[in-house]
Amino acid sequence: MTAIHSSASPTRRLTTRAFLTVATITIGAAAVLLHLLGFAVHSVYLGSWGVNAEQFPKATDWLIINGYYAFWRGTAMLFVLTFKNALWVALCVALFLLYLWVINRSLDPSTQPRQRTSSWPQWLKRLLQVVIFSGGLAISLIPLALAIYIFTGVPARLGQTIGEEIFRSDYRDFYKGCEKSRANCIKIFKGEKEVGQGYFLASSDSHLAYFDAATYTSHVLPLGELELRTVRPPEFDTASK
Repeated sequence: MTAIHSSASPTRRLTTRAFLTVATITIGAAAVLLHLLGFAVHSVYLGSWGVNAEQFPKATDWLIINGYYAFWRGTAMLFVLTFKNALWVALCVALFLLYLWVINRSLDPSTQPRQRTSSWPQWLKRLLQVVIFSGGLAISLIPLALAIYIFTGVPARLGQTIGEEIFRSDYRDFYKGCEKSRANCIKIFKGEKEVGQGYFLASSDSHLAYFDAATYTSHVLPLGELELRTVRPPEFDTASK
């Protein structure tokens, strides 16, 4: 019994270590991707309003949370796009499965014609093996290159698409005006003097960005001693009280 436990214990420790390693790498990669996605959405959204996003830097945790919400919004957009292009998606899946089948056939020695090549010279056999192996290796590098592109390029592109979509949605809502829009307007005061009215876009330690509801233009103001006041009170059902 002692021998059994001693032989099983290293295997269990190895499995736990491998699991923790994979989990750590996965969490780290996910955090990087969400940070990149959140940064892209934030930059593109403010840029669409004509506001310089560098004036409104965000903390890492804010960008990760923003990337998390953008990820689920992008997932919903992807499902809609998939249903709209079902035939193209099915064709891509079929081509990918064919690609995997070709790789498996090229790397499987049992599929090679042995009887026909039995009379070939030894140097020709080695040359054929090198060509087959090199071709299979080159083909197998395609998914690696695709994975690198997806890891680096897709989050930025997805963030750009989501940021532009959020901008279009907000612009359509803001265009309705303060009385009919879904979002709540704000009034900006400096002391007792009103200096602007519109929709909040972003703020930092030194600046405030808002979209003017009357002129349909974006403004960036030094924060200073500005005060923000909501135009409408929060809506709730008074009959339920």
